[in-house]
Amino acid sequence: MANLLDLPNRALSWVGKQFIDNPYKDRFKKKVWEDIMEDEDYRMFPYEDAKGHRTTGIGHLGDDPRNIEEGLLGYIDKAITTPSEAESLSAMDIDDKISDARSFLGPDVFDNLSEQAKLAAISMNFRGDLRGSPKTAALIRQGDMEAAAIELLDNDDYKRGIARYRFEKNARRLRM
Repeated sequence: MANLLDLPNRALSWVGKQFIDNPYKDRFKKKVWEDIMEDEDYRMFPYEDAKGHRTTGIGHLGDDPRNIEEGLLGYIDKAITTPSEAESLSAMDIDDKISDARSFLGPDVFDNLSEQAKLAAISMNFRGDLRGSPKTAALIRQGDMEAAAIELLDNDDYKRGIARYRFEKNARRLRM
């Protein structure tokens, strides 16, 4: 039902998406942003993600953090995430998720992962699967990427068909 309710949001957001640019100059961060944009997409209006969390912009959890005036105009302004606001929020979120994945896995582990495995770890961290699967994280730390990929797919969301493409993409990347 949530996906059905999200269809008008996606349709209205499509126009705004055309005005969103990748905010990064760094080659790797550009790839991370493109990956997150592909998986999360842009929504102009808040929506509930697959886990029921209020989300806005490009997969930003929670409300828009801008300090906006009270009243009807402030409420309306806070209910809409413009393309430029989505760019800023996504850059902030991605920087945080890269830093957090590096810290969680350990700099020695993260820095020595292949580029594809780093993209997987960041994507998993963005969705909550990195911290949500201690076994997968432990296997990544041990360098057993095949077992980590298998463990990643032993996930209740994956088994229920939620974000199946993303899980499979990240499992493939761990193996690279």
